[in-house]
Amino acid sequence: MFKKFQRFKAFLVLLALFTLVSVLTPLPLLQPSYGATLTAAAQAGRAIDFIKEQYLSGQTVDGFAAYILELAGEDLSGDAWKREGDHQPLRAKMDSLAGLLGDGNTLITYIIATQNSDGTFGPYANEYCTKVSLQALAAVAGDTTGTEVNDRVNKAISHAVSYFQEGYRSGSLTYEP
Repeated sequence: MFKKFQRFKAFLVLLALFTLVSVLTPLPLLQPSYGATLTAAAQAGRAIDFIKEQYLSGQTVDGFAAYILELAGEDLSGDAWKREGDHQPLRAKMDSLAGLLGDGNTLITYIIATQNSDGTFGPYANEYCTKVSLQALAAVAGDTTGTEVNDRVNKAISHAVSYFQEGYRSGSLTYEP
C-alpha cells in the first residue's frame, strides 16, 4: 500500500509541475502572424517589386509575366523598367521583338497553312485535328471581316466542312452528336 501511495504522490508532483510550467510559459502562438496581415494589393506590390528586381539584375521576363504586370497596372514603358546601360525599357524591347514576327504570322495563318488537300488539318489528317482547327477558324471568322485573311479563312472553313459532309455521306466518318 505504501508503494501505491508513493506512485500516486509522484504522479501528483509531476502533474503539478507540468501545470506550473505550462501556465508560466508564454505562448508564442499569441503573437501576430505577419504574413496574414498583407492585403492583396500589398502582395501584388511585393510580387511586382520581386519581378522588377530580377529583371534589373539580368533575368528575363516572359510574355505571360509582362501581361500579368500590365494587368496589375505596372507601366513597363517607364524608366523604372530600364536596365542600367540599356536605352529601351522592357515594353519597347518586347514590342521590337514582336515586330520581328510580322503581322502575317499568326495562329490563323498557321492553321490555314496546315490544311491538307482533302480538307483535313495537320500531320495526322484526321477528324479530331480537323474539328479543333475548324472550331478555331469559325470562332475568328467574324473578326476577320474586311481583312486580307478573310477569304482564306472562309475557304478553309468551306473545305473542312466539305470534308465532314463527304465523310458522313460515304460512311467513312460516323456522326456522334
